[in-house]
Amino acid sequence: MVSHRGIEANPAKIKAIEAMRPPARIKDVQKLTGCLAALSRFISRLAEKALPIFKLLRGFDPFTWTEEAEQAFQELKQHLTSLPILVAPEPDETLFLYLAASAEAVSMVLVAKRTVQASQGDSRLSPAKDDGPTIMEAEDGPEPGGPDPNYGGPGMEPDSLGAKGPAAPDPDMVEQGEPGPHAGVRTIQKPVYYVSEALHEANTRYLETHKLIYAILIASRKLCHYFQAHKIAMVTSYPLRAILHNSNATGNLAKWAAELAKFQLEFRPHHAVKSQILADFIAEWTPSLSNPGGPDPSSDPQQPEARAPVFTEPHWTLFFDGSVRKKRPNMKL
Repeated sequence: MVSHRGIEANPAKIKAIEAMRPPARIKDVQKLTGCLAALSRFISRLAEKALPIFKLLRGFDPFTWTEEAEQAFQELKQHLTSLPILVAPEPDETLFLYLAASAEAVSMVLVAKRTVQASQGDSRLSPAKDDGPTIMEAEDGPEPGGPDPNYGGPGMEPDSLGAKGPAAPDPDMVEQGEPGPHAGVRTIQKPVYYVSEALHEANTRYLETHKLIYAILIASRKLCHYFQAHKIAMVTSYPLRAILHNSNATGNLAKWAAELAKFQLEFRPHHAVKSQILADFIAEWTPSLSNPGGPDPSSDPQQPEARAPVFTEPHWTLFFDGSVRKKRPNMKL
């Protein structure tokens, strides 16, 4: 629904999900996922939140509504009560794409900059109405001494969310009229579109950086009309630009780079903590507790078992640059 405030979710579709009972069969799950798909552009990280429900459609065992699926179902109902209001991008403006990846899902959010009236005495924005989550935006360029988006060193760690302490003065504050401490304009970021996808078994084995590049590829296919009409700036602390522009790339990376080469893509580093992404959306690699994407740092490291290959006849050595599966391998020489 389009109104003077922006693009809002259809209340009838929200009420239809809130009135649903826990599914009792596969068809009920398919109906639920279809309703969620209709509201997917408004829900942040939908694939990760509804992953226990999606897993019920993958197996061939008798249907069983699990506790994890029930918990995800109730959390989604709660989330639907506070969906954000989206905005439509202006012609030829630069849009910003934030990325997130977990062990089994990738998520993206496309945002646009907007200016609002603000009071300097207030540490937050002071719009007339709350139009959904916003971002306090810092300067466009890298911070002094900040990380370079093309550098993959220790300075590439993502900023921590929820930092405490008073917010620093906004560098994008532009005073209007006579200089004074009260009136001004601030730059914020409003969501344009949320995209998420649950990864298949083979895709879950991608490296962190490969998952983020795969997320850009999914966004370019889903939001092709935005990518063609606007310049897209990827806000990330990973060296994705260097990976995509690597002339020695092979396999999936080479195909993805060729498909993304037709778009105007920029890569920018993170700014201050206050310019982090919308609400609960985390802009970097964040493995969930139930599905960790890496080893537990609190556990003792395990020493790998040394196994020396033994060959009695002439042999070939195969190198794999992609994913492998335990079942139905397909290799050709």
